[in-house]
This record gives sequence, structure tokens and C-alpha cells, in this order.
Amino acid sequence: MRCLTLRALVCAAALALSAPLAPWPATAAEPVSGLAELIPGLLPAVVNISTIKVVQAPPTPGKPGAAAAASRRKSLGSGFVIEPSGIIMTARHVIDTAVEITVTLFDGNQYRAQVLYKAPIDLALLKIDAGHPLPTIKWGDSESVRVGDLVIAIGNPLGLGSTVTSGIVSALDRDIQETPFDAFLQTDAATNPGNSGGPLFNVDGEVIGVSNSIFTPSSSSSDSGSIGLAFALPGNDAQFVLNHFKQYGRVRAGYLGAHVQPVTPAIADALGLQAATGVLVTAVDDASPAAQAQLRDGDVILKIGERPIPNVRHYNRAVGGTPFDEVAALVYWRDGQEVTIQVPWAENPRATSTAEVIMPPPLPRQERSDLGLTLAPITDAIRAKYKIPPRQKGVVVTRVAPNSIAADMGITAGDVVVKASLKPIGTPADLEAAVHAARAEGRRHLLVMFSDESGPRWVAVPLKPAA
Repeated sequence: MRCLTLRALVCAAALALSAPLAPWPATAAEPVSGLAELIPGLLPAVVNISTIKVVQAPPTPGKPGAAAAASRRKSLGSGFVIEPSGIIMTARHVIDTAVEITVTLFDGNQYRAQVLYKAPIDLALLKIDAGHPLPTIKWGDSESVRVGDLVIAIGNPLGLGSTVTSGIVSALDRDIQETPFDAFLQTDAATNPGNSGGPLFNVDGEVIGVSNSIFTPSSSSSDSGSIGLAFALPGNDAQFVLNHFKQYGRVRAGYLGAHVQPVTPAIADALGLQAATGVLVTAVDDASPAAQAQLRDGDVILKIGERPIPNVRHYNRAVGGTPFDEVAALVYWRDGQEVTIQVPWAENPRATSTAEVIMPPPLPRQERSDLGLTLAPITDAIRAKYKIPPRQKGVVVTRVAPNSIAADMGITAGDVVVKASLKPIGTPADLEAAVHAARAEGRRHLLVMFSDESGPRWVAVPLKPAA
């Protein structure tokens, strides 16, 4: 596959070279012609970072209890000065597990650095004492960056020292599965191992990103160089961390207390939404801002403050980025209409609570043949068999018919049906009534909350047409 792709690129290049060249627009060269004048003013604020890290080797096979051997490894990275007093920003993974950190300035002078702060995201702050004020970077606005904008990366690739590369912004808001908050800038500016933690500048000489990672054909970045897929953490995220550190000494993220899941087209249909947008509430923490605002499972959060919420990732970013001591407007969908409320935000306590629930009385088992589910009340024996939490309410799935709707949706024995059409399910008959009601309203899907050992989740179950 890789060879075929390379051959295709070579053929395309040959065809392009054989064709007459069109005149290059005069305006396209203007930003590039100014880079040579811009870059000398940027280089002094960019630093090279070398570390000595302790690496634990795995235990020797066949020797249980043997202590794992530790070795030292040299690692390289980049950073940039954000305060004249010698405060430097870099990527956290550059200095994680380091026992010694050395910063080399553009003038060649080296200083031992101490770690000031490791952020919850991939950022860290270092401090050196150069004995004199240091040149610093200027921050830009990463929210204003557009696809196609020219950018400049400066760093320490492969330990070569200060190196400048340029390219364009290839994509915005990339999710590379690093954190629940990913919104990386993608660029084709050549970056390699050692660039991590270095700044990404716009053509005004402002930092709009922090180089973070690259994608390579090999599983090891040390085996491959840049292929034009580089990712930078947005500069506004870096400024958020920096401002919180200055004010509080750490990041103090906002907290709403609503657990959510994506809204699929089927879920949107089941709820009467015109589009699959927002996030669907699955549970609400006790004594949380969400609980005080009387949010409940089945609500769809559409907007927080001025930020539309298209998906879970943007929800996480909006919640964490909303100041914990402010009141924010929250727009949600309930019972076929939008509702706007004012919610006092809290600081994330990094803990959740379990809501008080009441067990339904035992009821006879009933077959749900149209969905393919066999349901039963939750007795002590069933609770023990399926490891159902003591306070979980609903009815339990004891069997899923092969090739049924429920089987296609991934429902398994032991799942608990908690709600349907946003209403609690206390008996198998309640689910049957919800199915009939949804069909009577012309719904093609029934929104059902299931719960298992991983927690509650909403599923939009397709409905067979009424006989």
C-alpha cells in the first residue's frame, strides 16, 4: 500500500512537471518573502531542552520477584521563554520522569532547570536562572487560525539545534485520542523527534500552538521522519494553563456534574431533534451545578455560554474551560423544546457521587419478542448472578434473541433497562407501553437507557412497524 501510494505520487509529479506552468499569483509570495526578516526576532525566545530520564526495564523472565533494572536515557525536546525571569513552557512528555533537565538558550549558554508545574494536559512549566532578563514570545489567538494559514515551527529536531521549518495549517480541531479535550492544530510544517514543546508561530510572529506529536508510517517516531502530519496544542489552551498557574498555582477546571454521551441520528430521531447535535445526559451528580439546575437524564445539552456543543469532546472543553466562579447560560432540549437556564459553575472535585435509587417490587418475568429481549425483575439471586449494584433499579435482561433488534444493538444478558422515552421502567409492561406510545407518535426509534458495569448509556432502539 505504501509503495503504491508513493508510485502514484511520483507519477502525478511527473505529469505535473510535463505540463505548462501557470503563472504564480504575485500575492502568494508576499508572506514568504517576509519570513527571513521575521525569524531572527523569534529565535532568541526558543530553547533546546535535554533531559536525563530513568527508564525501568521489565523484570527478568523466569525470575519472579526480581527487581526491575533501571537505566538512564538521554532525551531531547524544545521549549520557549514566556517570562523574562526565565519561565519556560514545553510539552509535559518532554520532561516526564526526568531526573536532570538542561536548557540551552539560543546564545549557547546552558542552565539547569527546575520543574514548576506539570499540567493536566501535555504542558509543563520550567524555571531557569540566567541572571538577566530573557527575550520572550508573544501570544496569538489560536481561535482565529484558518486552514491554509502560513505557520512557522522552531525547535530542536533530532538534536540538531535551533531549526526553522514552515508550512500551512492543514486542519483544525483534530482529535488524536490523547485526551477527552483534544482540539489540535494540524500542520504540514516539518517537525521531528526533538521538536516537541517548541512553538508554532503565525506570520505575525505570535505563538498560536505548541508542537506536540507527529504521525509516521512506523510505530516508532525514531524510525521515521516527518511525512507532513504534525500536531500542535492550541495556543489558547496553553494560555489557559498559564493564566491559571499564575492565579492559582494550578489548573482549576470548571465542573457541571452531568455525564453525557453522543447524540446519534437515531437518538435525535427518537427525541424529535432536527439534527444529531448536542450531548445526551446519562446521569447527574448529586449536589452538582447540574443537579441544582434540575438537569436530568434524557436532556440534550446544546450550548454552554456562547459555545455550541456539537459533540462530547466540545462539551468537555466547554465545561472545563468555563470559569468555576461564574454563572453561565446553558441551553438544553427537553420535551420537544429548547430551555435556557443560568447555571453557577463549580470547580471540578475530581469525584462523582451515586444517586439514591429505590428497588422495584418483584414482578413476573415477561417476554419482549418484538425487541428480542427477555426481561425479569431484579431479585437477590439475579443481582448476584449479574453483579448488579445494590441500589440499581429497573428490569434486567436475562436473554437476547439471536438476530434480533436487541442483538444488533449490542444488548447482552445482565444489562438493566432503566428508562424508556425518558420515563422510569419498573416492569416489563412499562417497556411494552413505551414501545406502543412511540409507534403511536410515529417514532422510528425508542430511546432506552441501559446500565451495565460501565455505567448508564442511552440507546436509540429501532422499532418494527406496527402490525
